[in-house]
Amino acid sequence: MIPRRDELIRSVAAAWRLFLGDPRAMAGFDLTVEGFWRSFAVIVPIAPFYFAAVLVERQLRLAGPDAETFGEGRFFAVKVAVMAIDWVALPIVLALVARPLGIARNYAGFIVARNWASLLIVIPDTAVAVAFGLGLIGTNIAGFLSLAVLVVILRYRYVIARMALGVGIGIALGLTFADLLLSLVINAGFNRLFLE
Repeated sequence: MIPRRDELIRSVAAAWRLFLGDPRAMAGFDLTVEGFWRSFAVIVPIAPFYFAAVLVERQLRLAGPDAETFGEGRFFAVKVAVMAIDWVALPIVLALVARPLGIARNYAGFIVARNWASLLIVIPDTAVAVAFGLGLIGTNIAGFLSLAVLVVILRYRYVIARMALGVGIGIALGLTFADLLLSLVINAGFNRLFLE
């Protein structure tokens, strides 16, 4: 169920239009049942960006005080697990609470838009990590740029929630921060359990 080339182009364009706040952007996504499931395959083009950032983290760990106890195989296994679990965690949690939140009707469209938007989101995030890993920018600039990228990502996730779900500010903000918090908990939890 890999998206076809025309669907990829159309969906990335729709995700970009969502970023720009175009209320007609949702029409660019395939909101059928098949389109919903195909949107999860976006993890395939996202993976190289994710693993570029993982390689930077590996480099930092090898340069750190725990370098002698660093387990490369375990590290990569944990990162693969984190990526996979983080990719499906919010869709599963949201599916369980969609009806009580009153968003069941637009749930699938939201997930489709969120999945495709993730392809745009991963690019600047990875660019900062790789620039830092290559020594092109220092710690302070990397920290500032990472914070700026996070603000843009949160704003984008908020816009997606508002447009795809047709909800008010409160629910959109709640979903935006729940998405971030869930990702942070998954990442920190796996790091603490298996890498420390």
